[in-house]
Amino acid sequence: MLTTNDVLMKKIIFSAFALLLFTACGQELNTPLEGKWQLQKVEAGGQVTAVDTIYYNFQNTLFMYQIYSPASNSYRSEFGFNSMPDDKTMVVELTDNPTPVKNFLPYTDWSEGTRRFTVDKVSSKQLILSSDDKTYTFRKF
Repeated sequence: MLTTNDVLMKKIIFSAFALLLFTACGQELNTPLEGKWQLQKVEAGGQVTAVDTIYYNFQNTLFMYQIYSPASNSYRSEFGFNSMPDDKTMVVELTDNPTPVKNFLPYTDWSEGTRRFTVDKVSSKQLILSSDDKTYTFRKF
């Protein structure tokens, strides 16, 4: 027969297990990549170009590329998905939402709707990505 102490011990063990499971799941969903990142500079072939109108947005596997137009005070956006096959590689795939990708690409330096990046650095304040001999430095917005 179970005593009060046995029941209490089982509740404590179950609660600890549930908390551990919840914490592990939460860490998976809240990575340093999550959020809105503002592009600050692009480095290519020794040239550094300052940029402040491009934003990459990450939420779990969802992605949004935003371009701000100061002249019209408006944004042009394209949605897609991102995945990380390993800790140093990120693949971003734009979708035909809200416009066909082919109509959005001329506003970017992307040559196609899918892009593979090397993740050089990701912290709570800075993201550095490399792709096609270019380095992109972002700040958390």
